[in-house]
Amino acid sequence: MSHKRRVALSDILYRAFAENLADDPGDPSLWARVQAANCEAISGPIFGIHKNQDTGRLDALERRFGRLTDAILQREGIVTDTDSRNGLLKEAARALTEATDKLHKNASGDYRPDPNGAPSHALRHWFKTACQRVGVLDSVADAIQGHRGSRGEADGYRQSSIAEMHASLRCSWRSWPTLAQHGRRA
Repeated sequence: MSHKRRVALSDILYRAFAENLADDPGDPSLWARVQAANCEAISGPIFGIHKNQDTGRLDALERRFGRLTDAILQREGIVTDTDSRNGLLKEAARALTEATDKLHKNASGDYRPDPNGAPSHALRHWFKTACQRVGVLDSVADAIQGHRGSRGEADGYRQSSIAEMHASLRCSWRSWPTLAQHGRRA
């Protein structure tokens, strides 16, 4: 499984926690305890009998994040090898720790926009490729994504209207590539 795919899957976990619990996150002390437990798992055990430090760290990550990692693989219908799952386990630990940090801020009254809540980089790439495959003009796809365009200043003189963007997406909707067409198995 590629790094890009692992990040995209871990983003699903991030959103599940960070968005679904944000409105009523509870007490900040709860999230402080969760942060401490996450950091302990990410750091690995201080004591223990393991072949090496990496094995000990993977065991700690497995205990803390293993069930959620398996849940996302099952939800997405992905069967993967051990190395890819271990890579996803590490990404899940990162994403869930970021979600915990956000929820701790929310519980403390900080509801500023979430910089990690923006659409993932992988999704933006998928969207651009999908637009190209179904014949949406690059300038229209760039406008939908809020990009300036690939040709620099010259693109600033052209503007796509909301109607053009809507029509481009609507006309080509039936031909949009699905995740199944891009392979759901890692």
